[in-house]
Amino acid sequence: MHGLIFVTWEKFLSERFKGPIISQYRAALEGKVPPALLMSRVYNDDLLLAAVGAASEASKVSVDKLLKDY
Repeated sequence: MHGLIFVTWEKFLSERFKGPIISQYRAALEGKVPPALLMSRVYNDDLLLAAVGAASEASKVSVDKLLKDY
């Protein structure tokens, strides 16, 4: 998956959710996703699936709803 997707995904989450949800999301991905995501880099698709799942779990919003809103 192109890094631009990851960068805009995290921007979307930061704008939509505040405080503990973002902290929980990042904690769930610690060690799986590099701390600094680059737009120009290509990442494994599994990382995006893990990121979406972590956001859904932290926010209690379904994966489908998050992806549709994104």
